[in-house]
Order: sequence, then structure tokens, then C-alpha cells
Amino acid sequence: MTMRWTIQDDVLMRRLVLSGDITEAADFSFLGALQGAERVAIKLDGVDQINSCGVREWIHFITELSESGVPCDLERCSPAFVRQLNMISNFSGAAAVRSVVAPYYCETCGHQTSRVLELTEGQAPPAIEERVVCPKCGGEAEFDDLPGTYLAFWVSG
Repeated sequence: MTMRWTIQDDVLMRRLVLSGDITEAADFSFLGALQGAERVAIKLDGVDQINSCGVREWIHFITELSESGVPCDLERCSPAFVRQLNMISNFSGAAAVRSVVAPYYCETCGHQTSRVLELTEGQAPPAIEERVVCPKCGGEAEFDDLPGTYLAFWVSG
């Protein structure tokens, strides 16, 4: 699914909500609408996939935004986004990663669920629960990634 975006203004900041796939077809034409804002928050929990060309486009976008001097927060980073944060050292540019989505999967009923992990600068990352209660069947949903490395970008940063 092609990347979609919306921009919302509130009292404290301009909020950008991204969803879909970040690919070579991603439209980052909204950059101009973000420049001049006092602060920008980018909500990323709707990002499903990022291919190699999408990585290039994202880095170009986040670098331009960083160079504009607008403070930026990355919120609710999806598992696809977290994978890129872990592989590419400058993937967040000068933006601060504030929270990530931790994925869980229930073998019993096949339901996927998630938890948001808040990140605080200067503090250790939060512990990742390896199992949570499945909200659909009450069974046990397991963390659907590698708990020891999921937040590696934060530990090394």
C-alpha cells in the first residue's frame, strides 16, 4: 500500500501521521508544510514496510527536516521502522525517538497485538515483556521479534 500522510496542528506542535509502505513512490512533498513549525511529531505506527529505495527517500526527508532546524519527535515507531533504526545509524536524523510499538502474536488464535514502549532520553530502554495476555482469546501472546536486540538502536545511541 502506498504511503499516505496527514498533517494535524495542535497548540504545541505540528503532527504528521504516516501509514502504508515507504518506497520509491513515497510522496514527501509535505516537507514544506513542516518547515517553520515550532516542533514536529511524526507518528509512525501505521508504516507497514520500508524497502531500500524507501530508506533512501526517508533519509533524504529526515535530513532536510533536521537541517531546517525544526525539532522533531518520532512517535510510535512501527516494527518495520524499528528494524531500519537498528540497521541504519542515521535513520532518525536529528529527530528524537520517543516511543516504539512492540509486536505480539498469539499462537492460540492467530491474533496480533502490540504495546507502546515509551523511551526517555538518558534512561535505559524499558524492559520488553516476552509474553502478554491476548486481548482476543485470553491466551498468551508472545513478543514477535528478538527481545534482546529490538531496542538495539537505543542502547547504542
